Amino acid sequence: MMAAKKRARSGADPLIGATLGERYEIVEILGEGGAGVVYGARERRLGRAVAVKVLGARAPVDATAIKRFRRECVAISQLGHPSIVDVYDVGRLDDGPPYLVMPRLRGRNLAQIRREDGRFRLARVVELLAGPAAALDLVHHAGIIHRDIKPANLVLDTLPTGEEVVRIVDFGYAWLDEGAARLTREGHVVGTARYISPEAARGESVDRRADVYSFACT
Repeated sequence: MMAAKKRARSGADPLIGATLGERYEIVEILGEGGAGVVYGARERRLGRAVAVKVLGARAPVDATAIKRFRRECVAISQLGHPSIVDVYDVGRLDDGPPYLVMPRLRGRNLAQIRREDGRFRLARVVELLAGPAAALDLVHHAGIIHRDIKPANLVLDTLPTGEEVVRIVDFGYAWLDEGAARLTREGHVVGTARYISPEAARGESVDRRADVYSFACT
């Protein structure tokens, strides 16, 4: 278990200022969602900026959620596609919640870009989504269903060369489709209303076609 040395500040998130595993110094909160909190951090050994996702940082989590989180780590780390964010490291806090360490993406997600910059031209849509489309195909061939494809989970990252890459993030609700035990029971709805497939919205079991539907809505 990787320890977190805490330097709690009055009225602040207790993890701000903490060092996870004597390696990752938590600097700020980047975002929060149903599956956990994402923090900005600095890796002490190399001095690089990273993102640390902590499951259950705001509330206790059950064993099923932890299994799902671990599977997210495995799913991301084994795919190796430029449009899927890497996993650098995994660990657990002293009080139990697991975390994963990823590159810190400096770009905006597509929901933010559309909201701030307006609608996309069709040619721009094709340009941006070609990479994620190929990555999603790879995910499906690996027997993994993302289950929450939407603009907010597609981040436009600009490389030092100036090349733009859209990366799929947040596999927190993913499951293995082929022969694996389901960690989400039938009847439990997972997804985002504007992009969820009809069968998923009804709480039925889904396959890769649910992701294709959500991608088409995106």
